[in-house]
Amino acid sequence: MNKRCILFLLFILSINSYAQVFTWGYSYSGGNSSAVSSTLSSGVTQIVSNETAFAALKSDGSIVTWGDSSYGGDSSTVSGAIASNVVSITASYRAFAALKSDGSVVTWGDSSWGGNSSTVSSSISSGVSKVFSNGVSFAALKTDGSVVTWGTGNGGNSSSVTLSNIVNIFPNRGNAYTALKADGSFVSWGNSSFGGSTGNLNVTNVSTTTLGVIVGNLEAFTAIKNDGSVVTWGYSTSGGDSSAVSSELSSNVTKIIPSDAAFAALKSDGSVVTWGSTTYGSDSSSVASSLSSGVVEVVANGFAFAAITSDGSVITWGNSSYGSNSSSVANSITSGVVSVVANEYAFAAIKTDGSVVTWGNQYYGG
Repeated sequence: MNKRCILFLLFILSINSYAQVFTWGYSYSGGNSSAVSSTLSSGVTQIVSNETAFAALKSDGSIVTWGDSSYGGDSSTVSGAIASNVVSITASYRAFAALKSDGSVVTWGDSSWGGNSSTVSSSISSGVSKVFSNGVSFAALKTDGSVVTWGTGNGGNSSSVTLSNIVNIFPNRGNAYTALKADGSFVSWGNSSFGGSTGNLNVTNVSTTTLGVIVGNLEAFTAIKNDGSVVTWGYSTSGGDSSAVSSELSSNVTKIIPSDAAFAALKSDGSVVTWGSTTYGSDSSSVASSLSSGVVEVVANGFAFAAITSDGSVITWGNSSYGSNSSSVANSITSGVVSVVANEYAFAAIKTDGSVVTWGNQYYGG
């Protein structure tokens, strides 16, 4: 599980010309940013967190870090390299990778989680267009369609597959990666039990232009094909086996939404199909009639789902301890909801009048 979701590591990035940052929470894990407060007082454009540290990208291309020194809060060993020309930051659970304007990548943090990239340093010194992480390793997509991986966790070693003509990479958390190729085929690597192997799947005709066509949860993947059908692989009970709903996934699927170990498919007719582990929200039978049409968006936390309908109401299902039971706020989410966001254990709905309604585990934002 991505522990970033269960720690009180909070910040506010002021949306104004100063872009000032405020932090609070457990001081060792980034709640106390006093040591770098002067550098966070203006110009911050992006903030990325891992389990216990933060990295902020500034408008001048420099990076400021704070939090657990072992996990990337201390970037002094690479301070010169990240003082300018950084364009984006990617985090694993315990390390960071900075992509620079010249196509090079700089890493720091826990070496076992991708903080040490010395074994591939020559390969990521130029030509990198984007960096991805599944939490325990990193994968760099290069402009020539090749991929470079590092880290000692699942996915850090991609020697078992041929990675060429790659156009996008989709990680699942902690276990594997799937790379989409220019011809609409895809290839996976990492833990073979949890999505790192596609087995005997038909691995062709996946859209190369639609974002999010391949989606991973903790232990499985799904892919939407050009004909609107869905293929799944990985740990069977976590969504890797969708045979029970295969007829419903044979066409018209437009989006897949993952919880930690289940999936929900939104179809073009506004209906929703779910599968995977019941503990993580696969059983939507109690609200099946409400999910047969009119759904415009689906959001998941780790254990439950929330669907926004065309009339602005919200329908919830999944684990009752973590957000499927919204009865305490039912009257507030029957209309006027424009968006829903989630952390690991709770939901928050934003309404047309600018108010916010929350539910789920009370200790984690519910």
